Amino acid sequence: MNRTCLTVSLCIVFAALLRSASGEDDPFAFSQSAQIHPWKDDAALHAVEVLGKKVAWAVGDHGTVWQTSDGGESWSLLQVPADCSLRSVCFLSKRVGEGQVGTSQIAWLAGRDTRPYTRSGYGVILKTADGGKSWTTLGAGQVLPPLNYIRFFGPNDGVAAGEATPDFPTGVLTTQDGGETWQPAPGQRTAGWHAATFTELHDGIVTGPRGRISLVAGTNVAPPRLDASSLRGIRAVTSDDGLTAWAVGDGATVLSSTNGGVSWETLNALFPPELSRFVDFSAVAAVKDKVWFTGNPGGCVWHSPDAGVNWTRQATGQSAPIHALNFSSEEVGFAVGAFGTILRTSDGGSSWNVCRAGRRRAAILAIHTRPERIPFGMLAKQGGDEGFRSVAIVVPRRDSSAESDLSLERQMHDAVTTVGGSAAGVGWRLPIALPEVDASVDLLTAEWQKHTEGKLVEVVVSNLVAAIRSWRPSVVVVEEPSEGDAAAKLIFDAVQRAVAQAADSTSFIEHQEYARLDAWKVERVFARVSSKTRAGMTIDPYDVLPRLGTTVEAAASAGRAKLITAIEYTPQAEPFVPIETNDSRFELVSHRDFWSGIALSPNSDARRPQLPVIEGE
Repeated sequence: MNRTCLTVSLCIVFAALLRSASGEDDPFAFSQSAQIHPWKDDAALHAVEVLGKKVAWAVGDHGTVWQTSDGGESWSLLQVPADCSLRSVCFLSKRVGEGQVGTSQIAWLAGRDTRPYTRSGYGVILKTADGGKSWTTLGAGQVLPPLNYIRFFGPNDGVAAGEATPDFPTGVLTTQDGGETWQPAPGQRTAGWHAATFTELHDGIVTGPRGRISLVAGTNVAPPRLDASSLRGIRAVTSDDGLTAWAVGDGATVLSSTNGGVSWETLNALFPPELSRFVDFSAVAAVKDKVWFTGNPGGCVWHSPDAGVNWTRQATGQSAPIHALNFSSEEVGFAVGAFGTILRTSDGGSSWNVCRAGRRRAAILAIHTRPERIPFGMLAKQGGDEGFRSVAIVVPRRDSSAESDLSLERQMHDAVTTVGGSAAGVGWRLPIALPEVDASVDLLTAEWQKHTEGKLVEVVVSNLVAAIRSWRPSVVVVEEPSEGDAAAKLIFDAVQRAVAQAADSTSFIEHQEYARLDAWKVERVFARVSSKTRAGMTIDPYDVLPRLGTTVEAAASAGRAKLITAIEYTPQAEPFVPIETNDSRFELVSHRDFWSGIALSPNSDARRPQLPVIEGE
């Protein structure tokens, strides 16, 4: 064993001893038992289900389940036997009728996670029969696919949807024994699905990457109904009555159907064309003729009171992404999203009130061109150990199929949240189909111009400005381009322009008008560089993180292994240099760390409460 490996091994053993001594075998055990673990407190929420006027559950990352029984006035955290990204929740009584005794206590959760090194995904299904006091893991004898949706239509009959795997090639699976065992729905092999809606066990619609929408009839998954050549994913779908359906997705895509999904009408022409440059819809709800949808940014919910004839914007009062909407009536609904945010409306969305975690923001926004360049050491130290809310995004896409769309998004999300990051995302607008294109700025510019209808600069900068105004970071991190790296060069230049324009209230005024995004000033910009000799600051892989009880590299590798296949990885320092801006030129000499001169106390809007230092550190 070489000296490097020995050092890391000793640090990991030392960290394990510290955890054992402190009784922290559970990764989410918190020594101050009266408090909620900070990673759960601000875990992103991906689904919400409302039952009647008072009961609602919201689920999300790190196995987080919030429950309210008083209409959202107070929320309690349920303990579940899974540390994964929960993506769907279903109450039995919502499907069979609230009048049946005991059914309001029965619920199912579904989610997903990624195995390290193999990067393969798997699904998790949990059931409670007592309102969340105890849980049963279902399908334990099978390797389920990563799941994004679950619904039951009685105690025994249920359907789930998610990624496709060899055992479940259509990405849709059914059960007739309450979820103990699952069978693949027949049909052609697919890439899998972002979302689904079922009004009956054998009658549903599934939507996925690259414009794919399919019907499920008699458990058979039909071929996609729409042209799958689009780069836009269809992120959410709903059908209130089985005939009228709504679907939304990337690039402010809005679709409607009046025949149960047999045919679809594109409604994008009804909305401002600027939306497609910076808005991605990911949540939709409908009750009778009333429709609501929103996404990233989360500043506005778009609402139609008359089945899509007229549309209005409803301000939410927050900018970070909203991931899910659910309404129990035409008036009462909930919205959930980034940082554990839960919003409620009692007037059909005319006003949205914060139930918990409103107006939280990121401390760090890391913008990169390749997933493997994400600085996991920095995220582990700044996000996981010190509590600065951190977000990582990759702007261009290098995937070649819809299947890789789904798996890469999952892998990157799981990798970032594993080390303590708050959110991760992969852009869809700028594909890189051939490696040789990435070696030439001219070739790549020409390629991207085709995908942005000749408005590359406007689209890219608008999208980056919107990301900054949505996440509202104090610090932006970008990679310094190397020779022959065209994507990094273009994005590096675009980020610097976006930082300046994000602070200018006269730039991209459509952000404020259509998404309620205000101007935002980034305090500092850093570039990750390859040479330590130029670094203004460096994240050392052998530093011990006192609150996580491990080294930077051990914490970083736990996340990196879900994204990168290399088993043998040489720990590397992560050097950063400050980037000169018009406002910071005279301050560069003092930028020896991310936070000098920036006051972000624990429990502020951009920082979690800090974990206690593990005894012995």
